Amino acid sequence: MRQVPLPGLILVACVLAVTSPGAAPQDAQSSAAPARVAFEAATVRQNKGGTGQNQRRLPGGRYTATNMTLRALIRLAYGNASLFRPEEQIVGGPGWIDSDRFDIDAKAAAEFVPDADGVTRQHLAMLRTLLEDRFQLRARMEKRELPIYELVRARKDGALGPDLKVSTLDCRPGAPPPPAGVKCGVSSDGPALVGRGMPISALVAFLTISPAVGRLVQDHTGLTGVYDARLNFVRPFVLGPGGAVPNPDTDSGPTIFTALQEQLGLKLESRKAPVDVLVIEHIERLVEEK
Repeated sequence: MRQVPLPGLILVACVLAVTSPGAAPQDAQSSAAPARVAFEAATVRQNKGGTGQNQRRLPGGRYTATNMTLRALIRLAYGNASLFRPEEQIVGGPGWIDSDRFDIDAKAAAEFVPDADGVTRQHLAMLRTLLEDRFQLRARMEKRELPIYELVRARKDGALGPDLKVSTLDCRPGAPPPPAGVKCGVSSDGPALVGRGMPISALVAFLTISPAVGRLVQDHTGLTGVYDARLNFVRPFVLGPGGAVPNPDTDSGPTIFTALQEQLGLKLESRKAPVDVLVIEHIERLVEEK
C-alpha cells in the first residue's frame, strides 16, 4: 500500500488560496449570483451498478459527474471551486442521500466564465440550480459553533522553523518565469509538501482540506509576503485495493502537527468558532424522465 498522493489536495489548495480558506457561498440559494443560472440541458440518472466516482468540468461548457451520492453533489455545489464543503458543515437530509448514487451529464449555453479572481465557479451555481429543480432541494445557511484550528507561530520569539524561509522568488502574475527547475506555488516532492514563493494562505488552504487535519484552519500567524517551505510528515491514510485505509506505518515519521512545529515553527491550536453550516430543509427523490 502507498500513502494517499498529495497532487489532488495541492491542486485544490492552490485554487482555494486565491479565495479565503474555508470560504463558501454565503447563502444557500446563492445571493452571490445576480440571477439564477442554469445549464442549457442536463440529464440526471440514478447509477445502480457503477464503480468509482468523479466529477469534471470540461471544455465547451460541459459538466459531468459519475456515480456520486447526492450528499457529495451537495457538498460540491455548496463548496468553493474544487473544494467539497466539509461533512460537518452539512446537516439534515434523509439517509438515502448517502446511499443512492447519480450520474449527471450537463451542458451550459457557452464556456464557463471565470470570476474576477480567475477561479471558475459558474458550474457550481448551475449545479445548485439543477439540484433545486430535480431534487426539490431547499437549504439555508446558519452559523454554528464548531471546532476549528488556528495556525499560529509556535515559538515565543516568533522565529520561524528551519524549513520555512522568506522567498526571493517573484511568482506574481506577469513576473518573469522562475529559473529552470523551479516551480512557483505548492507542489509535491514524494511524500513532502513543497512551497516556492508561497503565501501562507496556500499552506492554510492545504491544511484545511488535508485528511490529516480534518478541520477548518484559520491564519493567525501574522505572516505576510511569500515563503519557501518544505513539510515532511506521515499521512494517516494509505491507498489500498479498496481505497483509503488507516496507515499501518504512522510511526515511520512525524504527524503533520509535529512537523509543523519542528520544521516550520508553526502550530495548530484548537478552539471553537462560528462556522457557516448548510442546513438541508427539504429534498425529494429523483423522478427520472422516461
